[in-house]
This record gives sequence, structure tokens and C-alpha cells, in this order.
Amino acid sequence: MFGYIILRDIPKEQAQLDLSIYEIKGGFRGFAEVSPGIHYVSVDVGGKMHKGFWCYLEPSSVVVKVYDYENDEFKDDTSENEEQFSNMALSGAMNRALIPVMQRNAKMSTEWLKLVSHIKKNNFPISLNKETPMEPPENLSPEEMSEYYLKTHKSRFEQAFYETHGGNKEKFLAEIQFAFVRSLVHKPDDEALERWLHLLQSIYNAGERSIDAEPELFPLIIDIIITQFKILPDDMFSSNSKVINRVQYLIEDMIDTGIKDVKEKAKEFAEYLKSRGVSI
Repeated sequence: MFGYIILRDIPKEQAQLDLSIYEIKGGFRGFAEVSPGIHYVSVDVGGKMHKGFWCYLEPSSVVVKVYDYENDEFKDDTSENEEQFSNMALSGAMNRALIPVMQRNAKMSTEWLKLVSHIKKNNFPISLNKETPMEPPENLSPEEMSEYYLKTHKSRFEQAFYETHGGNKEKFLAEIQFAFVRSLVHKPDDEALERWLHLLQSIYNAGERSIDAEPELFPLIIDIIITQFKILPDDMFSSNSKVINRVQYLIEDMIDTGIKDVKEKAKEFAEYLKSRGVSI
């Protein structure tokens, strides 16, 4: 079930897999016991972590990458080398040169799987999207303005969910997860952080109408947000933090729907936030 990530011709200082950084030495050739799914890999190049690569690892498969010093990037190896190193990894011949991830860092590996649980092979690779906020035309009469907001205007949530992702729950949830983990592994990554915060605010301000329309979606969103919040430091939950600004709107709207599962998940979210010192 586990797979392998083989790294060739890399500097031997530090290697990063997902959220963990490992000190490495001359014999290092990559990672074993890597769970299936999306992963991020980087290495220390000249005292700075390189902007590495994302890959999707199938069960019992091998990803082979080689570092190109001239172009400062990871690239696919030749087909001959890929076959050779894949066979060596799968046969166990490379075990001594590989870091066994689950043995070395099972807790962090399990946490990573929770953070990327909605990112599947069919929606990888993932791009960060950007919607243009809708503004009403100028010089509308009060009646026309009312008509615009009733029939034409779309909220940030409606734009992201229905237009960008075509109402596909898994694609929408996958982008929420990817924006968050990319903001963690790429430092700094203002684009990913801003996209994650934008999606958070679009969710907080989705409104009761959108929650009523998608009652199965919002409990899933809350599960994702709680998982993400659990690894954030306490200072991210201060009263002026963008992370929790207007979060009470979401909780109130979810409770007001009267839908049992939605109400219960909102209360669970409120209790979690209280445990982090957030007043609801």
C-alpha cells in the first residue's frame, strides 16, 4: 500500500516531505513508507529550502525525480532510470538509503492525510483560483438595485462554489485544503494564504440561503476548518485575526437553518473555537 519517493542528485543537507523536515547525509536517496495521496517535497539548496514539487503517489508506486542544478528545478528522470530505481525501491534494495516515514514520523504523516483528505487523483494537480467580486452597475435606481441583488448578484461563496467549481463539492473542498497546505509548506506563499483566507471569508458570509441549498456541504467544511485550525498557533485566534473575523455569522446561519446535522456541526465548531479562546 505504501509508496516511495526517490530523489536523485540532490544537495545533502535537509529534505522536506509535507510538513516535516529531515536532516540528511550522503547516502540519502529519498523516502519509503509514504502514504498514497498528494505530497510536497523540497530540499535545502544553498541554505534555503527550494520551491520543490507536488506529486500524487498511487498505492505501492514510486515517484522518481532528479534535481537539475542548471535550471534550479526538479524534473522527471529518464525512463530507464525511473524503471531501474523503481524496481530497486519496490524490491527493498534501497531500504538503507531511504527514510521510513511512518516509522520515523507517523503522527505528522497521519495529520497530513487529514489535511489533504479531499484531494484525489481526479482533481490533481490543483490550481488556486481567483474570482472577481461582483459590483452593481452605476446609477441604478433603488428598485433596480433591489432587483440586481435579488436576481443577478452572486456572493463570494456562490462565485467560488457554483461558478469556479461548478457546484462540485469535492473540487471545492480540495481547493480549500490545497490553499491551506500550500501556505504552510511554501514560506512565504502570500498567494496561497490570501486564497485560503478569501475562501474562509466566503464561507463565513455564505448566508443561510446558501447553507439551506447545500446542507451536506457545510458540515464537511467545518470538519476541514477544525482540522486546519488545530495546527495553527494561538495568536492566529486573536480578536483582530483574519482567520476568525466574522466566523460567528457562519455559526449563527448554520444554527438558524434548523437542519439537525447542520445545527449540531455549528455547535461543535463553536465549542472548538471557545476552547481556543474565541468568544462567539
